[in-house]
Amino acid sequence: MKRANIQAFNMEYTNMILIETMEDLYEYFETIATTRVKDAAQDILETAKTGGHNRTRIGGFAQTMANHTNQGAIMVLCDLVGKVQASQIMKVAQGIKLAINPGGGYFPIPENAKVKKIAVCKYTEKDINITKFDGGKHYYATIGGVEVIDEWGDKKWNTYEFAEKTSKKYLEILNKQIR
Repeated sequence: MKRANIQAFNMEYTNMILIETMEDLYEYFETIATTRVKDAAQDILETAKTGGHNRTRIGGFAQTMANHTNQGAIMVLCDLVGKVQASQIMKVAQGIKLAINPGGGYFPIPENAKVKKIAVCKYTEKDINITKFDGGKHYYATIGGVEVIDEWGDKKWNTYEFAEKTSKKYLEILNKQIR
């Protein structure tokens, strides 16, 4: 996947995913976007079963919208993802380039923007972020904005050490996907 630093709107955006073609967009959908949606759906289902808070941003947003619209959170998630992806497809089909940040937010790149492509670097241990909510019992991990999942499908662990060990294994898996 192409990466770039982009100067636009009087700001500099670093390490953005650069979408220039439909092939780029398809690759993004197949790798990062699909993982985020699966994580959010699983998060919504787990939260419905166990109670508590959502651990993914998109899952939490879908749940909040569902609470205000009397729709199911999974339906809201599907609708949201469909609208976002349809918008991205339409823009790229019109020849508009997109910049996607590590959290999934995106914007069309203005024609007057300065785009500096950068080498796609593999993730390092510095990209691992392990968190625990105040008063929470579990640790959660991300690598460069991607949620860590262990071989059993778990995304939360009882100890920091286990979350770190799992993150290092997942780091290897992620880096194999980068070409």
